[in-house]
Amino acid sequence: FNDTATTEIYTLSLHDALPIYLFFLLVFMKNLEVGDLVLCTVEEIVRAMVFLKMDGYGQGGMILSEVAPGRIRNLRQYVYPKKRVICKVIRISEHRVDLSLRRVTRKNQREFKEEYKRRRKIESLLKNLIKEKAENVISEIYKKGDFLEFFEEAREAPEELEKLIGEESSKELLKLLATQKNKKRILKKKFSMKSYEPDGDRKSTRLNSSHTDI
Repeated sequence: FNDTATTEIYTLSLHDALPIYLFFLLVFMKNLEVGDLVLCTVEEIVRAMVFLKMDGYGQGGMILSEVAPGRIRNLRQYVYPKKRVICKVIRISEHRVDLSLRRVTRKNQREFKEEYKRRRKIESLLKNLIKEKAENVISEIYKKGDFLEFFEEAREAPEELEKLIGEESSKELLKLLATQKNKKRILKKKFSMKSYEPDGDRKSTRLNSSHTDI
């Protein structure tokens, strides 16, 4: 692709297709940085541009060369409307955020999914504790910076959390988080044994009975 031409298409598409209020969402993107991973929903594909809705950050765009390396024979293999994808922020300018799918490694995806589950778990605990106030509190925490780091710091210095949800709720939440963190992970692995000896069944039974803690 011609990068200059693609950029021009992208700029025109943003100005023509997006309501002006979306540009003001950039005010709330102060915590978004180049290199960050964001969960996105594909909204539409227009010519050489994929438009995505970033969770919590408004809209971003991705040129086709950032979808996958090499020649793309079947675009729907990677992106299509309403598909959820993890993207990397590669550029942030005044009026747009450029994203990449091909630069997200499997390790990136695995780590992001783990952090995503942790964030959702904390949000769920907050909703159970403070009910209808939770949405505003969650929004305030995200504005302060990294969501998970906020709670890591709250373990040692809970004052900021107490201001948001009260001392009693703060203690209860931190207690629940500490309990979850200390839970032992149980690894289960299925395996099969074969024996070609005449008494193989008897030996297998003895082996299983002597390793019940596996």
